[in-house]
Amino acid sequence: MTLRLRAPRDLAAGLVFMAFATAFWLGAQDYEAGSAARMGPGYLPLLLSGILFLFGLVCAARAFVVTGDAIGRIPLKPVAVVAGAVILFAVLLNTAAILTAFGWAVFIRGLGIQFPAGPF
Repeated sequence: MTLRLRAPRDLAAGLVFMAFATAFWLGAQDYEAGSAARMGPGYLPLLLSGILFLFGLVCAARAFVVTGDAIGRIPLKPVAVVAGAVILFAVLLNTAAILTAFGWAVFIRGLGIQFPAGPF
């Protein structure tokens, strides 16, 4: 019996899950895991990365058992827009916090406009 790839999308998804799990597992190595009774700061990241890796392994193995769709053309424009939005958010995060505080100070405190803006 030979293994034949039947669902390339499942294989790709499984490999992506395993790659993310490995990256998070490596990132959590600097934290002490502890034990189930006395969990350290690295316990949950290590546990979740292990579960994600197993999920990816099952997903990748499924690609050889169940027939599925082929990998189609990847739409680069939406991927670029989402990636750009995340990067822009990370870059402007401090600026956004300052603008939020400024807006609260001007509109709620300064002008007395009545609308809820959190627990203020």
